[in-house]
Amino acid sequence: MTIARSAILSCVASLAVGASARAWVQSAVDRVDFDAASGRSLRHFPPDRVVDFEHMKLELRIDDMNVPRMECRQTLSFEVIAGPLDTLSLDARLMDITSVAWSHGALEYTADGRTLEVAFDPPLARGERVEIVTDYTVIRPPEGLYWTPESDAWPGRAAQIHSQGEAETNSYWFPCHDFPNDRLSTEIVATVPAEYIVSSNGRLVSHETVEDGAYETYHWLQSKPHVNYLVTLVVGKFDIVDVGTDGLSLPVYVPVGRGSDVAGTYGRTQDMIDFFQDLLDEPYPWDRYAQLVVWNFNFGGMENTSATTMHDTAILSHDARTDYDMEGLIAHELAHQWFGDFITCKSWEHIWLNEGFATYLTALWFEHRDGPAGYQAAIRGNFDAEIGRDRGVAPFQPGMVSNVYDAPMDAFFKAANPYSKGAAILHMLRRRLGDEVFFNCLAAYVDQYQLQTVETSDFRKVVQEVSGESLERFFTQWCSRPGLPRVEVDLDWDESARELVVTLEQTQQIDGYNPAYAFTVPLRIEQSDGRAGLVEVSMDARHASIRIPLDTEPDLVAVDPEMNVLAEWTVNQPADRWIAQLDRGPTLAARIQAARALATRVFVGTQPTLTQVPPKSFRSTMAVFNPSLTNRAASDGPD
Repeated sequence: MTIARSAILSCVASLAVGASARAWVQSAVDRVDFDAASGRSLRHFPPDRVVDFEHMKLELRIDDMNVPRMECRQTLSFEVIAGPLDTLSLDARLMDITSVAWSHGALEYTADGRTLEVAFDPPLARGERVEIVTDYTVIRPPEGLYWTPESDAWPGRAAQIHSQGEAETNSYWFPCHDFPNDRLSTEIVATVPAEYIVSSNGRLVSHETVEDGAYETYHWLQSKPHVNYLVTLVVGKFDIVDVGTDGLSLPVYVPVGRGSDVAGTYGRTQDMIDFFQDLLDEPYPWDRYAQLVVWNFNFGGMENTSATTMHDTAILSHDARTDYDMEGLIAHELAHQWFGDFITCKSWEHIWLNEGFATYLTALWFEHRDGPAGYQAAIRGNFDAEIGRDRGVAPFQPGMVSNVYDAPMDAFFKAANPYSKGAAILHMLRRRLGDEVFFNCLAAYVDQYQLQTVETSDFRKVVQEVSGESLERFFTQWCSRPGLPRVEVDLDWDESARELVVTLEQTQQIDGYNPAYAFTVPLRIEQSDGRAGLVEVSMDARHASIRIPLDTEPDLVAVDPEMNVLAEWTVNQPADRWIAQLDRGPTLAARIQAARALATRVFVGTQPTLTQVPPKSFRSTMAVFNPSLTNRAASDGPD
């Protein structure tokens, strides 16, 4: 899922240095995983899976698209896991349930507006397969299913319905195990007023006109299992343009009259699919890939299985496309079809396995499209977001992988953010392992866990097995603990010894809960005669230092030019070295680092001026001060 741009801007606005600095120091009474008054743990754990849900069929009828009412019949099939089972509890919110039955007749049940409890007498035995049928009515649900009726404020705009199940809101329109630790196949048979179009997951089995042409019935089948929050229903009137070129249907549903803008906005979807398939060594896993632009969508996009929902302005005119494109959002939601749908996090604490992967694959798309600079701009944006906001300390703030949150959606908005920090962690793994091993790890992970739900340890174990590296420390310090290293680096030249003296100090809070980070940082060193080399400095304590023998004082020293380490670097060195780094730094990230230092630091002696900066370096300087250049690939996430 991609968070709406208004939420992004709100997050960015909160990243002022003073506010961030105040936020990360808290007292013990603010500890987030424990309620001192009651002694109760505040952690969230996945609900039991007492049955294995196998298939759901929903038969829906909407008589009037302007009246938020839907008559429903659900047929739910499951197998008892342990048994004996005398009561099955389903999430069923604010729906009017009129009957529950099975092959033996009516079943006793209770419904309190939150749960549906179905009784079995005698209890069901282990391995017993059962099918229950529930009749109910949905009337104006507050979440999960959204009606946009016709309105005088929007003359000529047809009524529309769309669902939004993540995190746990599809249970407002069908009873279910509304948590991502169970998968099932689904089908929807929806009868709607004539001329309205219905989209759902999977393939269209049939479409027919009924009741003397007054209504139409669409039958959709999602035959491969997915989790309940990915079930989608969209009903409306659309222009539909298929941008597929390779046998796979890629329909794009847009407001009536906007069909001519589809190719320009979504025309590279097939290229993205081809790229991701090759990258992951895994074909696109579903029957089609639809993208639906709907009214009043609360987020940027939602990766429902085979049918992504997009916000209402996710269609660009020809003029708008001269300044902007939607490819960050399109790539992010498409990447979820593998990471989020084909493989799904088992609980919300592991949501980075969905969102971090989709954010990272977006950066990989920009690398494919724009080259190394496009990739580095995307990663720089993710790093900047975390450097600005992730100032937490254990045990007072949760890490990225944590089951400490008030509501499920809170897991998406942590300071240790599953989008940007998750993507940064994958980038660091790539830098550590090298491209061949890293991408072999991704392919092996997809092969091993396709159509399953996963935890962070599952991914770690695959990476360890493929790479041969022990990575528990890496995953613990980057995934489980809050915060990140903030490192002051002094680069001093000792003329008498002809040595570059490198001194590093981790300045973030360090204590028993928050030990010093362990990492290796590369330094790119260039001398006036053209010689260049890379020196690595390992650090696992508060302080580290190294003396590097050189014939002459270096012209350029770039700290971590490939962003191997998610850290805030404060580098102290002369202005002329920064100017050289801005001029010929080995990477976009290195040149951005130099531009920022020259723009914000006070130097001993004469302050550098723009006349000392080579003209060809202006683009790097602009990339610092224009967020659309440094954060473009990350701008469709909650940065």
